[in-house]
Amino acid sequence: MKFSLDKTYLILLFYISPFIDALSGYLILSKILPEGGVGSPSQLFRLFLIILSILILLKNKKYFHISMILIVYIIFMEFVFFYIHGNVFGYIIGLVYGSKLIYLLLIYLTLYYLYSVKKISFKSLLTYIQKYVLTMGILLVVPFILGVGFSSYEEGTFGNKGFFAAGNGLGIFMGTGLMLSIYYWKYTRKRYSLFLSLFLVFSTVIIGTKTVFIFSLVALIFMIYYLKNYYLKHAILFILLYIFIFYSQDISDSLKTIFDVVFYRLNNNDSFISFLMSNRDVYFQDAISNISYEGLYALRLFFGLGAYVSFRNPYEQLNSIDILESDFSDIFFMYGLLVLFIYLFIFIIVMSQCFIKKQFFLGLIFFMLFSHSLLAGHVLFNGMSGIMLPFLILLILTFKPKIPIKGFR
Repeated sequence: MKFSLDKTYLILLFYISPFIDALSGYLILSKILPEGGVGSPSQLFRLFLIILSILILLKNKKYFHISMILIVYIIFMEFVFFYIHGNVFGYIIGLVYGSKLIYLLLIYLTLYYLYSVKKISFKSLLTYIQKYVLTMGILLVVPFILGVGFSSYEEGTFGNKGFFAAGNGLGIFMGTGLMLSIYYWKYTRKRYSLFLSLFLVFSTVIIGTKTVFIFSLVALIFMIYYLKNYYLKHAILFILLYIFIFYSQDISDSLKTIFDVVFYRLNNNDSFISFLMSNRDVYFQDAISNISYEGLYALRLFFGLGAYVSFRNPYEQLNSIDILESDFSDIFFMYGLLVLFIYLFIFIIVMSQCFIKKQFFLGLIFFMLFSHSLLAGHVLFNGMSGIMLPFLILLILTFKPKIPIKGFR
């Protein structure tokens, strides 16, 4: 059998990644590996995928040069930042965080290249993503049923994240995957794809974070909306309305059990915006007020000071990395206005394509993911949830509106 680098890449990316992330999570949650350390199975695996991406992109000079520009820029800038703070560990951490941006760009470029040479199509990419999300869902449900998974919160409440380390990133990934599964069901109209969506509702809800609550609620609304059978749709709505009216107290108590930490934080926040951002707006204000722009440090406004220093001042004693967990804030302080404007420009381009191609549901999914990235983080610098960005961008840009897809918007 002839070895195919392209096929190997797709298998590793879509079929093996979930198991590597679960392995890393188990090692971290079991205290075998330190949280936020260097050299986890996930980091090594993604480094390997980066190498494979570069080898594949060697076939296309344009995409290869784009990837090299970002890689050289990140390495060079982190070296400059290392010259400022002088911490070797900080330089390594900076490269790790920078590699997460490189990883996402290379996924997009590699998949787009494979699409351009007809190795994958819009439909096959959507199918690959569904298999990826389904595998993640199974890896969540099985530990939950067996009672061997880890709690999403340190308080030991309802939420369960299986063997995955990052509950927030996991919630974003599954929430986005759930909505894409509804899109997939709307696209295929296959009965099994509807069952897949229902399964993913369950596997997503058990994570028990506020992100999951929002994504699941929106997903259920659209699932009912997209039902073709008029009588079935209204029968379900009538049953749901009846349940909400006559069992409102029981539902309220159940939701408080499932999302007790979420409701606690909602009731104890000064504003709804602070609740949605988990007080990250306060962190940003504090960082801005304490930052130094004196002398050459004024350049940090445009180029940042790298992942290790970020919003802190380099002349202070720094022993570990500290992030604000808002991609807007972290990009600004790590890489400055230059990279932040590029990120916002990508958002504008992709959303405009959604309107041009009338792909409003895909646009909604992308808007929710991007909004979470800017406001609450856990996307760009989380290899698990961040992967949904290149997936969504590729789906939106490769969708061809001239090809009629029955009843699909």
